[in-house]
Amino acid sequence: MRIYPQSTVHYENTKYSLASDESTLQRFLLIEGDHSPFQGDVQSGVCQCPLTPENANELRARLPWLNPVPLGLVVSFGFGDRPKLATLEIVGVVGRSL
Repeated sequence: MRIYPQSTVHYENTKYSLASDESTLQRFLLIEGDHSPFQGDVQSGVCQCPLTPENANELRARLPWLNPVPLGLVVSFGFGDRPKLATLEIVGVVGRSL
């Protein structure tokens, strides 16, 4: 099991980390401390939780900075360029008043 060191967070006497199984590359949430009501398997006091919507909701309930918040009332936009296609979107706004 590989733990991603930069993912580790200590909050209210509980430790949260993202880890992956090196043979299957499947990722997990590891929780040391209060792990109820997370869904997962507990071994040696560590809960290994699958990355499910239910566990994500519980994590957002516990770690408030994971929740989306409004940036204000100023008009803003984002291209979310994961597939690296923003160039086409930028061409669409060139010369326009935003």
